[in-house]
Amino acid sequence: MTGGWMWTLGLLLLTVRLKVCATANNDDAVFIREFTLIRRDHLHEEPLPDSSQKPEDSSSRTARSEEDRDTLWDAWGSWSECSRTCGGGASYSLRRCLSSKSCEGQNIKYRTCSNVDCPPEAGDFRAQQCSAHADVRYQGQYHEWLPIPNDPENPCALKCKSRASGLIMELAPKVLDGTRCYTESLDMCISGACQIVGCDHELGSTAKEDNCGVCNGDGSSCRLVRGHYKSQHASGKSTGAL
Repeated sequence: MTGGWMWTLGLLLLTVRLKVCATANNDDAVFIREFTLIRRDHLHEEPLPDSSQKPEDSSSRTARSEEDRDTLWDAWGSWSECSRTCGGGASYSLRRCLSSKSCEGQNIKYRTCSNVDCPPEAGDFRAQQCSAHADVRYQGQYHEWLPIPNDPENPCALKCKSRASGLIMELAPKVLDGTRCYTESLDMCISGACQIVGCDHELGSTAKEDNCGVCNGDGSSCRLVRGHYKSQHASGKSTGAL
């Protein structure tokens, strides 16, 4: 290696980083490789560590780095209208990146909403979405579509079955936000992905009901009773075991 190359590498420092661009519709992130040449003579000299000083707490460094990262973002916006009026839906909030290059982190966040039971006449939310395609021709004819729930491969796709012909179609790649991933679970689909929902109706929560049906309970609020019971009926007496 010649002296000129040695001098160039001595003055320039090559750094490589990945920039992540996230979108509000939760599409796949795009990774862009950036190369930055920085003159070494413009860098501040790092002082030698003083053995008499107490080492910096790693948690404080993490807190400062997160604070510096958040200063590149604008404040979170107001929450959107809930995707459902009952049965558990999703609402989102957006924030804007203030940096001319990129910001680390997400520009969208979600929370649950409308966590009240729907009236019986409202029907199943996934079934409603299938029925919305009844006025569209498939293979030259109209169909009465029934929902196909609990798909283990893609629970957040709208798959429906024709009542008459048995034809199975994926009518939409994503169900509406707030649709249950599985019939016997509170987990819900948000932007096409199944998100964990605890019994406290919080996203990402691991809270579960105990044997007494109490959310986050320890099973002490009820007890199992064993014995015999007798019931009196108008037509006579009947005896059973409990």
